Amino acid sequence: MARVRGIREVLGVGLTVEDLRRIADRIQLLAENPHPPCAGGDPDSPGSGVVERRPAAIDAEIGRLTRPHARLAQRTGQVCASPYAQRQRSRHALERMKPRRLAGS
Repeated sequence: MARVRGIREVLGVGLTVEDLRRIADRIQLLAENPHPPCAGGDPDSPGSGVVERRPAAIDAEIGRLTRPHARLAQRTGQVCASPYAQRQRSRHALERMKPRRLAGS
């Protein structure tokens, strides 16, 4: 049961089944110590760095999904409150405020 709880916990915090495959050799350690430090371990292990890389992968996925969400919200007239969409709107507003060069100047 401890092993199943450990697997559920790591899936719940954002690791994927593929990540679990990479750290399969460490699942028993997770069952023995449900809150081990993430750093350390064998750097040559196939699972080395899985936990450290996951936040960046999650951020990339958020960005990938936020862009079409903002476009869809814009097309339907909905206000998109995501931080990414707010940054995009601010960036576009700043671009519109920049002085433009006239042709030939």
